[in-house]
Amino acid sequence: MLYLTDPRDDECEVDTDSVYGYDRCSATSPTPTPSDAACELYDGGLNVFPTPRGSKEPYGRHTFLNTTRLWRGSLPGLLADRNIAVRTGRLSENLFVLDCDSYDTFDFVGEELKNRGINAWIRDGVDGGQYWLRSAEGEVANAHVKGVEVLGNRLYSMAPPSIHPEGMVYQWIAKDGELPPCVTIDELDFLGLSLVRKPRKAVATKVCELPPKADTILIGRDTTGYTSNSEAEYAACLSMIGAGFTDTEIEHVLKMFQPPHYVKIGDRNFTRSVLKPARKWHDSETEKFDKASDTPRASRFVAWAHSHPWSGRTGAVDKAVFLAMCERMKMESGMPFRASMREVAELANVDKMTVVRAIQRLIAGGLVEALPQAKPSKVTASKKGIVGACKYNLAVEEVKVTHTVGNTYVSVGDIVCITFASHDVWHSNALGKSALDCWQALIAKPGISVGELIASTGRTRPTVAKALASLKKFDLAHEEGGRWSAIKPSIDAMNTIADECNMLGKNAKRQAQHLAERQLLATAMIERQIKGRK
Repeated sequence: MLYLTDPRDDECEVDTDSVYGYDRCSATSPTPTPSDAACELYDGGLNVFPTPRGSKEPYGRHTFLNTTRLWRGSLPGLLADRNIAVRTGRLSENLFVLDCDSYDTFDFVGEELKNRGINAWIRDGVDGGQYWLRSAEGEVANAHVKGVEVLGNRLYSMAPPSIHPEGMVYQWIAKDGELPPCVTIDELDFLGLSLVRKPRKAVATKVCELPPKADTILIGRDTTGYTSNSEAEYAACLSMIGAGFTDTEIEHVLKMFQPPHYVKIGDRNFTRSVLKPARKWHDSETEKFDKASDTPRASRFVAWAHSHPWSGRTGAVDKAVFLAMCERMKMESGMPFRASMREVAELANVDKMTVVRAIQRLIAGGLVEALPQAKPSKVTASKKGIVGACKYNLAVEEVKVTHTVGNTYVSVGDIVCITFASHDVWHSNALGKSALDCWQALIAKPGISVGELIASTGRTRPTVAKALASLKKFDLAHEEGGRWSAIKPSIDAMNTIADECNMLGKNAKRQAQHLAERQLLATAMIERQIKGRK
């Protein structure tokens, strides 16, 4: 819906006045109510929440909206006569706002966008205005550049028809489409914006993921704690060497993500001054390096989990939950990592309360450590099934089990992606977790006998025999000369198998239920805050 347009278009025949260099049209339709405007923004994909009418200050703590939006059905009541705040970042389709607090800055940014053919949403202001855009590459980092405040992630801005504390009613100068236009940060080179974190898809050409320290330095651009850029560069190389990267792979990574020192990759000085000393030090003091290095890669814990004996059906669930926590560790690039019961349940493809009990067993067994919270944790099996998030460490003392392909360090976790591991086909009412364990073991080491498979999975012979029969039936494994190997199917083939087992969509329903629970919890917290302010 286009509320306000640029009358410089010949087809626009309405009364106008000037707003910061733009000719503003009178609205061709009545100004929507706050609740209607909020619902329209929400339906487009933006994360909205209320603030008091005439105020930018929220009713209370609102950080929980970093991970969920409010329940759609509550918006007419919550925003009936209140201001509309829109959060920037991930849950608003990577929305970012260029906030200009002066006429000159507003006109400068507007001219630059016009020259690039970018038709941003434009909102007026008291002494300037705002340009609303979306990033095609991920969340934009918050910044102050050239007099412009960039609201990129975990911040918010007010949307029309909210009221400014000084009494001004915000209006759209230009607003076309359900969402602001999507751009890359290179298109806004005049501002020099950066991403919160470069997309991990750019790392996909590497053989395996970056270890946490190299990830932090090269992708996160965080050199805190190092006396110089050269020292940070050396630490990044050392981290990759410790994770099993070859010299060629390290140079390949550094060509993609320039190190802080910006040396010329392949230059003799780089090889002589950084790469060779790092490798020499690592080779000569491997044991010392292992003790001094940062958190082990998540894939090492994945490999450990596949070599650890897990007994019985309970053990299969515990293993699935442990692997799901490894995946959460990968997402956060190290320990401690945050994980909610719902997130782990979706990755492990089990019920939320099952996850609660499994984590309690893992903690009791010394495999997982739950860190104390600043506030009392809600990680309990309550009657309503509402459980909160907590930070964890994986407390396995020795993580040494790996598989080697050539000179490249890989593990079972690098081979088997989480998309397959959490697929509906491995639900307990379909093929089951034991079949998943056998399939993963065959992926890691093809052409093994039943006895070797029993030894590697810790399952009994009848269980392995039943699992292999199921895998063979659905063309997920084949036998040749008494030795078994896995078959890697497509996602479509996996969906077909799950459909035959009447389990297709089970995890999607679980995710939808979890999403609804998060939204209802967030809405209830906002409602309590509003009630407390009355």
